[in-house]
Amino acid sequence: MWVDIRSKAAGYRVSSAVTGEVTRLLSEAGVDPSHRDHAKLKSSVSSIGSTLDSVAHGGSLLGMDSDREEFLTRRTRLGNTCATTGLRPEAMTTIREVVDGHTRGAGQAAIERRGRWKDRITAIAATRDDALAQRQAATAGRSSGPVRACTTSPALTAQVIGPTHSPHIRHLHGEEIGR
Repeated sequence: MWVDIRSKAAGYRVSSAVTGEVTRLLSEAGVDPSHRDHAKLKSSVSSIGSTLDSVAHGGSLLGMDSDREEFLTRRTRLGNTCATTGLRPEAMTTIREVVDGHTRGAGQAAIERRGRWKDRITAIAATRDDALAQRQAATAGRSSGPVRACTTSPALTAQVIGPTHSPHIRHLHGEEIGR
């Protein structure tokens, strides 16, 4: 899908919101994702934000099912990474609820945006088809060219046979004068 400015802004907002909220929840649980020992955790949080950014932009060209599978894979990876850091189950549940909430919003926005683009494309195609039909109707209504009932040039049998000069002009160099 083509990306417009609004979908770029929506993608950035969703990505920033989920990344910021998950980072805040991790900090409240006593885990610092910016610490070098938690590089996998930081990468997992970033990848969830990136996935939601892509979905909010309108999704990938592979379709919504592919986007959904990618999200589920990355969310599972985030859950596994959180579990290896020793995060409490309540904190992990809260993080998952936050991620799922933002995902629903981004997915719904993507579905609505795809619907709007589909409507726009359909309207443009209908306008184009209508113009083409009008052109074809106009061409079909016209004959190949004007047909004349008679010709403007006289028939060969109607020609007067006689002097080729005008009778009102005096010819001074004729046969009679030259004697």
